[in-house]
Amino acid sequence: MPMNIDRLNPWLSLIANLGVLIGIIVVAVELQQTQTAMQADTSTVRAQMAIEHQNISRANNLPELRIKAAKGDELSAEEITRAKEWYDFMLRYFENLHYQNELGVLDNEIWRANLNAIEGLCNDPLFQFTHAWPSSNSTRFRESFVDLVLSPCG
Repeated sequence: MPMNIDRLNPWLSLIANLGVLIGIIVVAVELQQTQTAMQADTSTVRAQMAIEHQNISRANNLPELRIKAAKGDELSAEEITRAKEWYDFMLRYFENLHYQNELGVLDNEIWRANLNAIEGLCNDPLFQFTHAWPSSNSTRFRESFVDLVLSPCG
């Protein structure tokens, strides 16, 4: 009887090792699927935010305010408030993209394209008129984002 157990042990060990290997492969596949789903979700959120951006821009008549600011016309306090709220939304959007890029869920190419958009935002006469600069809170992330925005704007 002990002889049969000794012959069986290598086979049991091999089967156990194969089971572990299969388990590792299954976990790796699941992690890849989770990462793909997470990237798809972040893409969807970005698209939703872009639509929201357009809706807010239209609702606040920002194209008209931009033209007014470019001409040097005076903006009312209410118009300045509307513009600042829109720019705050945009800066939060870019901040979120920056954070996603730091986490590795936003492709560097997409992030670089958005850096160009930040530069465009900085050159926007209405943005310059309202001085809608982000303010840094105590977190390192917020400070690094402020530096990032001030770099192309400054």
